[in-house]
Amino acid sequence: MPLPEPISTPLRPNQIRLRMDELRFRYQQGVIAPEVYKGLCNQFQFRDSMGHLWSPGATSSNWYRWDRTAWTPADPPGELFFADEALENTAAWQTTARAAHMPPAPTCACGEPLTGTPFCKKCGRPAPMPKPEQAQARPAICPNPACGAKIEAGQRFCGHCGRAVM
Repeated sequence: MPLPEPISTPLRPNQIRLRMDELRFRYQQGVIAPEVYKGLCNQFQFRDSMGHLWSPGATSSNWYRWDRTAWTPADPPGELFFADEALENTAAWQTTARAAHMPPAPTCACGEPLTGTPFCKKCGRPAPMPKPEQAQARPAICPNPACGAKIEAGQRFCGHCGRAVM
């Protein structure tokens, strides 16, 4: 039996990964509760044109494919589609839209994203560290998980949703 045609616009894996990285950052900052983060990770599943199920890692930037018994690390194809169309309308998907259009994170020569640590977590190579004048703190984000707007230094309330941030 042939697979049904995808009904959504194809998504690029790097855009999905950037959204997942943003959710992971919010979780690590305490903006998203652990049980909420786990639920969001379970929703971030996508299908390729062959019907295989794919998901970005919850604790890493790796991709995984469901092989009918377990999630297996693998490189995704160039186009993915929502496994559940409802994901597109969730607050998590909507509030991470900006992340999907951010410049890519720096990567090591081995391809692993660099996270600001002195060495690559995959191969151990020294990571190029920015000069002090080039280093910039990542802007804070609104503690409202449905908002996610950037908060500037000294700002007491979110200009997007009005929530107190201090």
